[in-house]
Amino acid sequence: MPKESPTKVILGAPIVVPQDEPLVVFTNSKIYEDIKDQYSKAYDSCIVTANKSELDYFMKIVLNNKSRYEAISKETNVPWAVIAVIHSMECDSNFTQYLGNGDSLDLPTVDVPTGRGPFKSFEDGAIDALKYDGLDKVTDWSIPHMLFTLEKFNGLGYRIGHGQATFPARTSPYLWSGTNYYKSGKYVSDGEFDSYAVSKQVGCVAKLKSLKV
Repeated sequence: MPKESPTKVILGAPIVVPQDEPLVVFTNSKIYEDIKDQYSKAYDSCIVTANKSELDYFMKIVLNNKSRYEAISKETNVPWAVIAVIHSMECDSNFTQYLGNGDSLDLPTVDVPTGRGPFKSFEDGAIDALKYDGLDKVTDWSIPHMLFTLEKFNGLGYRIGHGQATFPARTSPYLWSGTNYYKSGKYVSDGEFDSYAVSKQVGCVAKLKSLKV
């Protein structure tokens, strides 16, 4: 999944905010205490619009491999559902890929983070990726902090702007794609934001809700 460290911005698409009440306004802040209520209210009020067959496919893989995610959770203290969602986002749930970026486990990673591995197993790579990003140090896995951690894992470029000059802040498709809180705008490659592009990937929130988190 491209990280949101922008160097090139394509402007023009309208600022997108959800049209269903209650309306949550996302602000251009990366300080958790300033935005935690936004995560809570948006999670509680969002409507999942993702294709049911996609979520059913995700659920089938997760439930068939829950024990693998639970084993990684025991080593990192990251909830198994969060690991499953990251695996889906970064690797399309492929167990031959590195959790941190979807690169092959057989060779050192070439995408960010670079130079990780190779790894003998998915579990080894996943533990490395979670520790590399400090998720094993997270102690608050409440819904708002979980969403903040996931958004930070992918990058805060949507929220803090970086030249987009948008207010309210754009919602991250990494979190909100497949819900009424996302319509358009995405990073099409590392550092390149296209305000017209629409993510086709179902985001973390819809997947977490399908897992009844």
